[in-house]
Amino acid sequence: MRSISTKIIFMGLIVALIACVPSSQAQQQTPPSNDGCIAYAYTIDQQSNHYSLVASESMVFGVDMNIVSNCGNFTLSIDDSIVMIGQNSGSFRLSAGLNNITFEAENYTAKYSNVSVIGKGVLTEALWDLPALLNPYSEKYSPSEIIDKELISSIGTGILVWVIVTIFMWPIVDSITDRKMIEEISR
Repeated sequence: MRSISTKIIFMGLIVALIACVPSSQAQQQTPPSNDGCIAYAYTIDQQSNHYSLVASESMVFGVDMNIVSNCGNFTLSIDDSIVMIGQNSGSFRLSAGLNNITFEAENYTAKYSNVSVIGKGVLTEALWDLPALLNPYSEKYSPSEIIDKELISSIGTGILVWVIVTIFMWPIVDSITDRKMIEEISR
């Protein structure tokens, strides 16, 4: 029972730490007038099948970035270095960490500053560390299965304690008793 409560406390601390991380907030913006040019970028975390839209001051999961546009020829710059020249769409592998991304076409420029790219698999690990109530992928146990698991662990704990006391503790206690005890001899 004690291990279950410590697990719950540990998982609660993990959730609290994740909740304390400042999250990006959705905000409404008026679209710039760009003569019909539309462009956006998103990243993919293949391990957890998660797609993140790239925006300024945001965190995205996955390092594989896809660019979709109808602007024709474009250049993609990351931290002021041109990394890709393409037409209408393309894909690029980002490095994990903080990046400044610039998309430039003929009459359109989109700058995304302070984009925090989180490597692949991190989202999956965070989901698996959530407590069972919050984790959509956790296994569901019936009450009888829980009772069976508790019974087996209780019996195993009893056997383990008996073995430790009998094999390790008893000889130590016996030797201390033999050395420290004084026997009275009566005549």
